[in-house]
Amino acid sequence: FIYRVHEKPDKEKVKEVLQVIKNMGYDIKVHHKLDTNYAMQEIMEQVSKLPEASIISLMILQTSMKRAIYTKDKMEHFGLALKNYTHYTSPIRRFIDLIVHMLIKKNLHGEVLEDQEELLEELTEICNHCNQTNKNADDFERAVNNMLIMEYLEQNTDKIFNVIIVNINANTITVKTDNEIYGKIYIDSLTEKYNYDSKKKSLYHGNDTLNVGDTINVVVKKLDKEHNKITFKYLNKVLENETNTLKRIRK
Repeated sequence: FIYRVHEKPDKEKVKEVLQVIKNMGYDIKVHHKLDTNYAMQEIMEQVSKLPEASIISLMILQTSMKRAIYTKDKMEHFGLALKNYTHYTSPIRRFIDLIVHMLIKKNLHGEVLEDQEELLEELTEICNHCNQTNKNADDFERAVNNMLIMEYLEQNTDKIFNVIIVNINANTITVKTDNEIYGKIYIDSLTEKYNYDSKKKSLYHGNDTLNVGDTINVVVKKLDKEHNKITFKYLNKVLENETNTLKRIRK
């Protein structure tokens, strides 16, 4: 058969996200193993009440959650908390729907599939093909969106953008604008020399720190259309009272 599966999250990556959330000033209580549905439900319920809920939810999704795929192997769907799961559309819109329909019909009518080994090989090829075409479709949609974003930014190269830090690693700061535009700031381009704290996923220079969830001001530095890369230039950090005002405006 063909299953739609969603593997468990990586426990270590979930720990990293919880550390980042703690660094933002929030203590998330988890009473279950980190790679269980119960733990993720606990985390998401607490996160949903925070002002930075959208940023943290995205961080959890991108950092710790894995991509759902099609497979012939019977595995659980973590996101739906189901051990046996498949899906199809009605009316049929996808190739995978045809295969699932065919398999269900044969089972309902008691038809014996003669060569089980050959069938499993075919299902493996079909699943691999459909997983790749799904990824290709997502990549194409992302490329079209990036093209439109580039056109918009080309017309606003002098504009100061108020952005939120959504991720920090040893080399870059990833930021997001109010209208969901993502870009990077390269740490070696900062005027001051910041040190990176890998456990807290933050940067510090003396008493000055940059953390996930902080609001900063940036301008467009470079647009690389060929590789769909947006580079911003860091200007300054928005003070806490200014950030609170901006949050009220966004609401």
